[in-house]
Amino acid sequence: MISNLLTIAIPTYNRHEFLLEQLKRLVPQTSRLDEIDVLIIDNNSDISVAEFLNEKISLPPNYKIIRNPLNIGIDANILECLKNTKTTWIWTLSDGDFIKGNAVKKVYNFIEGNQDAVFINLAGKNLKSKGFQEFCEKFIYWGIFSVSHTIFNINELKYLIPFYEKYVKTHNGQLFLLLKYLEKNDNGICIFNDLNVHESAPLPGWSKAAFVKDTINTLIFLNDEFISQKEIIKTNVNYKIVNQCLGHLCNAKTYEGLSLLNYIRLFNGLLPFFSLRNFLGPRMFLFIITVFNNRIYRWARRKSGKREYEFSNASKSLKWDY
Repeated sequence: MISNLLTIAIPTYNRHEFLLEQLKRLVPQTSRLDEIDVLIIDNNSDISVAEFLNEKISLPPNYKIIRNPLNIGIDANILECLKNTKTTWIWTLSDGDFIKGNAVKKVYNFIEGNQDAVFINLAGKNLKSKGFQEFCEKFIYWGIFSVSHTIFNINELKYLIPFYEKYVKTHNGQLFLLLKYLEKNDNGICIFNDLNVHESAPLPGWSKAAFVKDTINTLIFLNDEFISQKEIIKTNVNYKIVNQCLGHLCNAKTYEGLSLLNYIRLFNGLLPFFSLRNFLGPRMFLFIITVFNNRIYRWARRKSGKREYEFSNASKSLKWDY
């Protein structure tokens, strides 16, 4: 056993029952491993997480709860997890992705056997990359930094925390953090391996408009920040982000229970427009998509027969509650 090896960090906001269920599974598994800390960051929930849990469950001394003075958003809350970690590694775990039996031991053993890595993704396909270029070539965008799939060697990355803070508003700060490390350390190893350690609980949806905006910001800042690696980023990362952004948008449930793809199909003959992504740069293409989405939004509102404020409020409620 390696002392002070792992922190399991849970960012949470207003999902007390989910968190309680997660902790009921987590406490028995961590009680057998003294080398693990558990950190819960309460993103200023309406009811204090500490007060709620105090009445429901007895937590061991290696469990710590920190409450933010205000809600700072999901990515900034994950950043707080990284900042407050004292161990070598951190595994961010969603309050709603309930761990399976022996999950903690499984993750612990995997980390212990891969001490030379800087990043481990728990939803990969048994891949390993070394350095900036190879990571970009094997890069799988969607889900790579989902809360429960991400394990960082924070000892290696801690000096780059200010870099994460710089890009926290893109909601892809972890991508910038890891790429900056790999740019500076060409021997940096990243591992993708599906350990199948948790199941997903039903959670709220997300804002389509915010998703497109965050994707655009990510593309712009990636190209500007890693200008010396421009060709690698363009060839291996940009178009994967664009394609998966579009794929996710087209399959997501939106207004009136239909997907965005249903609305697009109603504009006869416009679907081939998406082939333009191969000829336009990512910035221009996503700008056009954003304008196009606004037209779809206005059409869908008229189709629903709802007044604008009712329709807007319904769409705004589709967001992650972290």
